[in-house]
Amino acid sequence: MIRTRLIIVLSTLLLTTGCGKKEVNETGITKLKECKGAPGYLGRAGFVPGKPFGFSVAERGVTGLSLIQFPAKGVPYKSFRLPGWEAAGHLGAVVTDKEGNSFVIPRPFVNTLKNDPLKQNTIYKVHTRTGEMTPYIQLEPMRAVNPNNPFGLLGLALDCENDLLYASSVAGSDAANEAGSIYVIRLGEKPEVITTLSGVDAMGVGISYFNDEKYLFFGKARSSEVYRIQLTGKGEFVGQPVPVLTLSFLGDRGDDKPRKIRFDARGNMLVAGISFNFNLANSPDKQETIYTFHYQQGKWLLISIQKGIL
Repeated sequence: MIRTRLIIVLSTLLLTTGCGKKEVNETGITKLKECKGAPGYLGRAGFVPGKPFGFSVAERGVTGLSLIQFPAKGVPYKSFRLPGWEAAGHLGAVVTDKEGNSFVIPRPFVNTLKNDPLKQNTIYKVHTRTGEMTPYIQLEPMRAVNPNNPFGLLGLALDCENDLLYASSVAGSDAANEAGSIYVIRLGEKPEVITTLSGVDAMGVGISYFNDEKYLFFGKARSSEVYRIQLTGKGEFVGQPVPVLTLSFLGDRGDDKPRKIRFDARGNMLVAGISFNFNLANSPDKQETIYTFHYQQGKWLLISIQKGIL
């Protein structure tokens, strides 16, 4: 099967101020302001200055990571890659910190020929100064990896306030056992897992404030539900996950799983839904539907459904 030439923008790199501060609105839902910094190797890309660009993991005929300048009036499309950006095989999520370091996770595509099954729980770092991609941290699953599940890490979210990375994984799970985890990783030269939420198969993860308390929202990989769990001031989990909404019976397929979760400045939750059943047959085309929910009077109300990439 041939990959479509969809450019999947996973991180638009724009320098921001007020890193980690909240963008306040009237719904009680307030997003953390992003803190993505431009990487130090950007000058080598030859992009038109001041014009939008971002990472792609879906360039036709390319394995791994690409940096893309988006075409516009007077701006040609351009793709930039550095040696070694295919080291992790096909990729999933990408997030970028305030220094311009990017963190990426592998995700097999169609088959596992370019993705080592034993490395699907490894987070890779693209260093801002050199652009080199190297293994950053290997996360230990609850159960041993089994051949019936080709997937490991599925989602990433960055908390700029605490310099923490949240990573969801289904490594070790199978048809009968939900053995995935959500890891909380302290960033730095020596990354450290400070806590985990175990026994949860999650895909998309996103962070937001709700009535001034910080929460991690995550989508289930085995069903269509989105849950939330409260976080402490240090970014650790408090209490048990609580369901907040579902994608069941929505969209063309009616059983989408929440692949990605993001929040906008108006307090809306944007959930990218895909078909996912723990096999590679469902992943090649990345046919996503974006569901937008607005929080009002104690409920998440669906306000739009559209095709696209979140």
